[in-house]
Amino acid sequence: MKINRSLWLTLVAAAFIMLAAGAQAQVPQLINYQGQLTDANGNPANGNFTMIFKIFDAATGGSQLYAETQSVTVSNGVFNVLIGSVTSVPLNLFDSGTERHLEVTVNGTVLTPRRQFGSVPYAFRTRGSSGGGWTDDGSVVRLTTNTDNVGIGTTSPVTATGGRVLHIDNPSGASALRLGDGATNGQQWEWQSTVIGSNGAMNLSNVSNSTNPFTVLENGNVGVGTTTPGFLLNFADVGGDKISLWGQSGAHYGFGIQSGLLQIHTDIASSDIAFGYGSSGSFTERMRIKGNSNVGIGTTSPQQKLHVAGSFIRVDGSGNEQAYIGGDGAGSDVQIGSLNASISNVAMYNATTNAYMTLFAKEYKIGSSRRWKTNIKPIEGALDKVRRLRGVSYDWRADGKHDIGLIAEEVGEVIPEIVAYEENGEDAKGLDYSRLVALLIEAVKEQQKEIAELKATVKSLAAAKQSRLESVGE
Repeated sequence: MKINRSLWLTLVAAAFIMLAAGAQAQVPQLINYQGQLTDANGNPANGNFTMIFKIFDAATGGSQLYAETQSVTVSNGVFNVLIGSVTSVPLNLFDSGTERHLEVTVNGTVLTPRRQFGSVPYAFRTRGSSGGGWTDDGSVVRLTTNTDNVGIGTTSPVTATGGRVLHIDNPSGASALRLGDGATNGQQWEWQSTVIGSNGAMNLSNVSNSTNPFTVLENGNVGVGTTTPGFLLNFADVGGDKISLWGQSGAHYGFGIQSGLLQIHTDIASSDIAFGYGSSGSFTERMRIKGNSNVGIGTTSPQQKLHVAGSFIRVDGSGNEQAYIGGDGAGSDVQIGSLNASISNVAMYNATTNAYMTLFAKEYKIGSSRRWKTNIKPIEGALDKVRRLRGVSYDWRADGKHDIGLIAEEVGEVIPEIVAYEENGEDAKGLDYSRLVALLIEAVKEQQKEIAELKATVKSLAAAKQSRLESVGE
């Protein structure tokens, strides 16, 4: 039979059967190849033929990379062979990624032209690996060499920090890995490597509704609902619930945003919010906000709107007054005072009416121990000073209330020690009426002395008069 040199050959399927090391290491690598053989008149051939299969790196000429001879049975012009069943096809034959061509010789006649392999043999190899490629054991397809890298859209996948990587690249733009659920109207998702502004970014994109729920920029900023995160963790500029720490819907423990308002909330009114340090399982509490709005500092069970378990509450004030209220445990009293050594007054003042307020108390005591005093001596001219004071009646400008008392500026001219002045040194703020007691005591004593002296004088005059009357009577 004369062989047709332009024999029609059809690549029905071509694939390497990649084998794992170990028990299957001796099984050859195969290419399934099917062709049609006819005579010079186009009649189908029948019988046994000697066929030589050679693989070259070029359509003509070039280098021979592989050769195998088989006795092939042809039936009604059709034959099927497994190239590699006699001489195994090297696993690295397609490693270079360049074209490969098959030349077939039948009974000494070389058939032309050579046939170029398609993509199937290449698909089972990773570029640049020796003895690597893919293994299909019937249920799992995997890399034969598990330390190999895989490149899609790149011939040089970069090794990851862990040493293994799936490298997807697109030299002309963004690259992506798409995942879908395959159901009717199912969602399609993509991991995208792209550029946002001047930053490289990775997006998790919902292709179905054209949204980008999650973005990571190259500087480490993470965006949830925004592709332009300006902080390490950034949410979309939309009001509503932002983070749920407990609860999948409805009322929950979490954080929210409303217009001009940051919300930190629990799920029900009986739940509390606590601040402290440590961990959730080993927590030292410092402050608690109860569901009933009571706030506790240093206590887990605040009994009032503000409950402080400690010595003092301190308010520095705009003038660094360092006011405090509390108790130091040294006595059975409540302390109201200042921690600033230059502050010596406490005022009960209504900032709305700009007027001093009335203080009601069962008792009012002033510290007066000799332990705290020096240069002690009696008040001189007390009675004269009292004579210079004048008691007046008046009406308060703030509320029109009628009252009696003294004029502080007038008192200051006589007894400056008991008058407090504004910073200008002229306008008086008030006076300490209680300290007038000391003046009045000394004034009364002076007056009593004068009375005693007058009594002695009257008695002496009366005695002299009686003596004269007796002299006249005689």
